[in-house]
Amino acid sequence: WTMGFNQHQRGTWVNEQAYMVHLLLGKQAMPGNGAFSLTGQPSACGTAREV
Repeated sequence: WTMGFNQHQRGTWVNEQAYMVHLLLGKQAMPGNGAFSLTGQPSACGTAREV
């Protein structure tokens, strides 16, 4: 989600709300429900992720 959320005028607020929804739904301790973002494009964040 970060390519859209982080480039938004209220990016920090939107990301915080996404994490809050994640916590409210109780998905923090279930396999496959990690609260981290994926860009979908390995080179979008530089070459550090492509190691």
